[in-house]
Amino acid sequence: MSRSIVFALLLVTIISVHAFPHSTSCPANEEFTNCGNPCEAKCNAPPPEVCVLSCKVGCRCKSGFLRNTNGDCVMSQNC
Repeated sequence: MSRSIVFALLLVTIISVHAFPHSTSCPANEEFTNCGNPCEAKCNAPPPEVCVLSCKVGCRCKSGFLRNTNGDCVMSQNC
């Protein structure tokens, strides 16, 4: 019985992930990626030396931009 419940929950999770795709529209100075680096450079912190090797789906700062404390992507001189 518990195997059936676990299987059903897993099936529902998989279906819901595929039924509701991520939005591909992004704010200014950002672009959508299906497999981006999860360790994004930020204004208040240097990029980490070690980063987990995994994909992050979603909006990322475009090249040459850093994420500020408000969550916006800005040019480095505007940090």
